[in-house]
Amino acid sequence: MKHNLETKIKIGNHTKMLWESNSIAKQRMIMGLKRSGLSQKGKIKVVRTKRYCKRCNLEFVTLISSSKVYCGRNCSGKEAIRNATVAYVANRNHIHECIRILVIQWSITNKEIVLKTPYNKIRTSLKSLLDEIKIRYGVSDIRVICKAVLGVDTGRKDLIRFMKKISSENIC
Repeated sequence: MKHNLETKIKIGNHTKMLWESNSIAKQRMIMGLKRSGLSQKGKIKVVRTKRYCKRCNLEFVTLISSSKVYCGRNCSGKEAIRNATVAYVANRNHIHECIRILVIQWSITNKEIVLKTPYNKIRTSLKSLLDEIKIRYGVSDIRVICKAVLGVDTGRKDLIRFMKKISSENIC
């Protein structure tokens, strides 16, 4: 609903009269402004400071008490992705090293199984090893296990060749 000029003037004068009085209506208007946040609009209570983004070196203004180190969500998101990737790669490398050690130890302790394993029954012969790796590290894909042990996924046959070589070596 649009008001004409005369009505706007009447409303404005009435509102001014309410603000100048010390009535309940004035207290209600103040409470309404506080709830809506308009009573604080335009007021800067905490000192602002200029900082430089940790990622892009762009200058931004923030509260002096703020812990912000990035200019916005874009930079902080990119940095979070980079940090998560670094942590994931480090964790993956650790798991691969543990799998490699487990395969070598298992090959030495289970020489008979490894040496008698034919190339067409690798998965069934090594089922106990694969189950143990799945339980300990959550890795069930034979290609990932091959990559962990050999450094490159060259296949199951190369994995069993490596295990046979480890088993047949004389350890003093």
